[in-house]
Amino acid sequence: MKEKVSAEKEAKKEKRLIKLLPKELSKHDVEIKLLEEEDIDDVLHFLSHQHIDATKEEVLDVIKDKASYGAYVNRQLIGLVLSWPVCFERETKDLHNCEEGEVANALYIQTIDVNDMYKDSGAYRALLEAEAEKASELKLKFLMVLFEGKIKGPIEAYINGEATYKERFFYNEGFMFFNHVYGILAIRRV
Repeated sequence: MKEKVSAEKEAKKEKRLIKLLPKELSKHDVEIKLLEEEDIDDVLHFLSHQHIDATKEEVLDVIKDKASYGAYVNRQLIGLVLSWPVCFERETKDLHNCEEGEVANALYIQTIDVNDMYKDSGAYRALLEAEAEKASELKLKFLMVLFEGKIKGPIEAYINGEATYKERFFYNEGFMFFNHVYGILAIRRV
């Protein structure tokens, strides 16, 4: 009898836990905010929990470009995107930080990450939408991100096989994938 009562209690407890985990947040539940210097402690804390190594100086250097955003739920940082404008040569696929006299034409997404608990909540899409709006505001032509590795064979086979969650996300958001000297380049027109 005690075992049955204990099992029922555990089942109820598990149902309560499931209700607490976000399934699909509405746009009203996720607040997207331009990251500022004052957010540095939250950003570094988030990055360390996601096992992403970055120094305070590196993050501040990226945030100063005013193209990085945080995703917040109940004022807690649950995701972020760190990016900056770059120069991209479409024909050669050359990607570099713009030098004096060059005009940026792409927004390079260096990091986009969301806490695993919120991975399917729509936060990735909300962050990407913020980046697309920023690129449009800056009159940039492309959004781009680099992934480690190389694509062997057709892109569809790669996406359906060994691709990461983020690679699949970008592919489903209309990004084209190319092998690049630095890894896999995913690019989309703004």
